[in-house]
Amino acid sequence: MTQLEGLDLVRTLVDNGRATQLDLEQAETQYRTTLAAIPVYEADREAAISRLAALTAMPASAADPLVQQLTPTTGVIPVLSAPLTAGTPEDLLRRRPDIRVAEAQIGAALALGEAARADLFPRITLNANLLGLVRNTGAAISDESIGFDFGPAISWAGPDLRGVYANIDAADARTGRLVANYQSTVLDALADAETALTDLAAESRRTADLEAALASARRALDLARLRYQEGLDSYLNVLDAQRSLLDAEDRLAVNRAETARRAVRAYRSLGGIWTDEELAAFRAELG
Repeated sequence: MTQLEGLDLVRTLVDNGRATQLDLEQAETQYRTTLAAIPVYEADREAAISRLAALTAMPASAADPLVQQLTPTTGVIPVLSAPLTAGTPEDLLRRRPDIRVAEAQIGAALALGEAARADLFPRITLNANLLGLVRNTGAAISDESIGFDFGPAISWAGPDLRGVYANIDAADARTGRLVANYQSTVLDALADAETALTDLAAESRRTADLEAALASARRALDLARLRYQEGLDSYLNVLDAQRSLLDAEDRLAVNRAETARRAVRAYRSLGGIWTDEELAAFRAELG
């Protein structure tokens, strides 16, 4: 029974002389107080819809299909349909974009270092040129007048080896910094994933207890109303039971919303949504 239904019940009992005006005023006070909290939640919901619509470059109008999807009539917060698949630590290292970027930066730095070291040695380039030989100005060019020039070209930075070594040192220093950054990125990613999964598991464990508390609060309210109707207790017990039920509903709603937020964080920490089949395909692609 809702608070409005309880208020109607008290009105009926007052009309029949089985309840007092005090009971009616107390029921009215609690009902109106609960109604006053609803606009706050509605404003938060509309603000969230506007932010999501802006992120998707769509107008936040009631007729917009996206907004209609974001305002379900049931008011049910989405829940995980299946457990997250974390995979192995190696899978995590390959999936996280920040780790892959850090790894690619090391590869580029190593290539630059090898290019700098190559300047320590002479470069030999083989050149081949086609030459035209003219015997006299009045004769046409014949097959005998065409020849080839083939020979090596050597270049070396030997006179400036100090500059070469400076370039090598700079490349090595950059590589060292990128290696340290990679190690830090990996450690941060592992800690992020572990924390996100732990937080999600902890919040998920609270759900069962909160659902049980909600069921108990509903039974307590039914009993309080029954005892009030029978004249065994005052309406204060009904009001207390209603407040307890409202608190239990609020705690469960907060828990479900927090579970959804932590699930999103867990997905991000793992590098996205991955099923067992997607993990197998990803491993096969990377070898």
